[in-house]
Amino acid sequence: MADKLDRIIGDYVNGRLEARIKSIESRYLYKQKVDNLGIRTAYSGGSEQLSHVINQEKLESDEEYLKLKDLMYQFSLWYEPLIKE
Repeated sequence: MADKLDRIIGDYVNGRLEARIKSIESRYLYKQKVDNLGIRTAYSGGSEQLSHVINQEKLESDEEYLKLKDLMYQFSLWYEPLIKE
């Protein structure tokens, strides 16, 4: 248990938690479709606004993303006040 906690604290201090959150966000929000020739295309057959909303909903239901956001929130409550004093 202590090893896992040490790893999580180290990930927070070194910025790896925030990097993982940004990685998950970019995976959902900045998807690019590839057509059958291997060329990236922006058109996916639907409206761009609708696909953005759908991807945002998928992001908000991602378990790993929610756990990481909760960890960041917990650290903001407990760790950041210690830094300022």
